Order: sequence, then C-alpha cells, then structure tokens
Amino acid sequence: MKTQTREGISMLLALMLAFALFSVMPTAALAVYFPVVIAETDTVGEIQTLIQNAIDGAAVGDTVTVMGSKMGADETLYLDIPEGVTVVWKAEHSGAVGEREDLIYIIGGGIVKANGENGAADSVRYDSYEITTI
Repeated sequence: MKTQTREGISMLLALMLAFALFSVMPTAALAVYFPVVIAETDTVGEIQTLIQNAIDGAAVGDTVTVMGSKMGADETLYLDIPEGVTVVWKAEHSGAVGEREDLIYIIGGGIVKANGENGAADSVRYDSYEITTI
C-alpha cells in the first residue's frame, strides 16, 4: 500500500512539475497576414485609411499585403509602417500628382516588399527605406 501511495505521489509531483514548466515557457507568436484590396472606385484617402488601418492592427512579424488596382490617383498616398511590420505591395497604383509631390510617401521603420511585376508605383518616396523586389 505504501508503494502505491509513493508511486501515486511521485506521479502527481512529476505532472505538477511538467505543468509548471510549460506554463512559464515562452510561446512563439504566429505571424498574421492582413490582406487589403484596393479598387478603382476608392479615393486615395479611402485607400490610405484601408491600408493604414491594417498596418496599425498588425503586430511585430505580421504582414500586410496590398492587392488590387487604382489608376488615376490624384493625390499622395501616405503610409507609416512601424518597425517589425512588413508590407507586400502587389497592387497597381498610378496617376498624376503635383510636380513636386510623390504618388506614395512611406515613413517608419517597417519593411516594404514591392512586386517586381507590377511595381510599387510610378513615383514613390521612401524615407530611410530599402525596398526589396519580390
């Protein structure tokens, strides 16, 4: 009887130790994918809000992918991409803005990857950005 009790207590202690170790072990966060689809009927302001909201909702390690098409953009699209967030640009975006203005203006410390097939834009200004073509 004592042997069974000791084995039971040993098993209980081993289980408690295992649960205690698992509860303090760090868990890896899974990256999240945020798709954003822009449309011809969207204004530049609406597109900016759609994309920026996805960026603002992203955490470190997450990716925002922009798809769709907007031709005839008539004002600058401003984006602020924080460090640790990646934006993959697969959209077509073209138009005409003022002579001294940029079609897309990006700030922040995040990562921008432009689809080599469609290109990021006709006129893009990246402050302190290194663009990766995919």
